[in-house]
Amino acid sequence: MDVTLAPTLARPTPPLGTLDTAQPESIYRHASVYSAFTSVYNVAGMPAMSVPFGHDGQGLPLGVHFGAPLGGEGVLLALAAQLEEAAPWGTAPGPA
Repeated sequence: MDVTLAPTLARPTPPLGTLDTAQPESIYRHASVYSAFTSVYNVAGMPAMSVPFGHDGQGLPLGVHFGAPLGGEGVLLALAAQLEEAAPWGTAPGPA
């Protein structure tokens, strides 16, 4: 079974506060631009996952997004396990 691969965000990680949940209009204004790759799977109800992929030059997190056909949850979970074993998650970068 094939999976698709795309960035999690369509733009670099936004500065803290850009997507302010206390101001819903900021979410509407920015979310569609940032979620261009992930929203397709949400709307279609297809399985997908975003996993850590390191950090940019400023220490902000980067992610990759994998999608699978309907019924492909097991493939994604197996892929996530393999990725985490190869490059363990949960390590934050040190001070810049």
